[in-house]
Amino acid sequence: MMKKVSVVVPVYNTEKYLQRCIQSILGQTYEKLELILIDDGSTDSSGILCDAAAQKDSRIKVLHKENEGAGEARNCGINMAEGDYICFVDSDDYIAHRYIEIMLKTAERYDCGLVQCNFLFGGEENYSFLKEENDEEKPLILNNREAFETRKTKIIICAKLYKIELFQNIRYPKLSIHDDEFVTYKLIYNSSRVALLNQALYYYYNTNDSIMRTRKEYYPENFIAAYDERIQYFRDRGEKQLELISYKEKCVRLAQIYGKCIRDKNNKNDKKHLLELYHKDYKIAKKARMSKKETVFLKGFLICPKLMSVVMTFIGFA
Repeated sequence: MMKKVSVVVPVYNTEKYLQRCIQSILGQTYEKLELILIDDGSTDSSGILCDAAAQKDSRIKVLHKENEGAGEARNCGINMAEGDYICFVDSDDYIAHRYIEIMLKTAERYDCGLVQCNFLFGGEENYSFLKEENDEEKPLILNNREAFETRKTKIIICAKLYKIELFQNIRYPKLSIHDDEFVTYKLIYNSSRVALLNQALYYYYNTNDSIMRTRKEYYPENFIAAYDERIQYFRDRGEKQLELISYKEKCVRLAQIYGKCIRDKNNKNDKKHLLELYHKDYKIAKKARMSKKETVFLKGFLICPKLMSVVMTFIGFA
């Protein structure tokens, strides 16, 4: 029996890009899907576009709600989902023609609860799905603990396909920024096997008016709280190595946010506080297993944070 896939799209004031997103989902080679559009209190014509699309395709469900952030919008989509699998697409992004087909085939073939594909980020001039018609590449298959030990596993919500049962008793916080930091690690941990595809099948469209481009504050309190929760989560389960990895990842994120803050002249975040937290957490993080690149970067940031922030940008540390 063919498995059903639920695609959840939180929608907030993206009238310029929404139709492209919807068309990329409805035009999938894998047709047994439902598209759940959550209009999160849009003040432009996005809600009208959602309703118009639903009138043309019975696979579409629409929910209009007050604005509470992308996290709560995703929760509404999860609650409405009837699929065996679920994935999330941001309303100003779009996906390759065979996105669901390839991701689902990988999940079923290798019995994985979570499948991640590669993605590209930028303007349209930087991207095309040149490889999507080629034969699928063999994925990297990892168990849940191995998935945390490689930097290839990303914390981002999108560009992933999840078995729906992974979300049992797991929901996103009511946030528009850093909500993935609170949830993705739990989904990875709850999945006995994870598949990582190198194929770029998801397109993060870089718009001038997106939240990620326009905000001057980087909300470090959100991701700090998320990593503190993650550290306690693994500590409670006796997962010492995953606890140490979480400290290491927190230090990486502190360094990344610090770099963004100092490069933005108008930023008002407390940069001194970020450095104080880094020094405190690095004492524990250095006990984790690290690659040479991680060791050099994290120790270097301890000594010269401004310089290492610049170096980090050029070497693409992620």
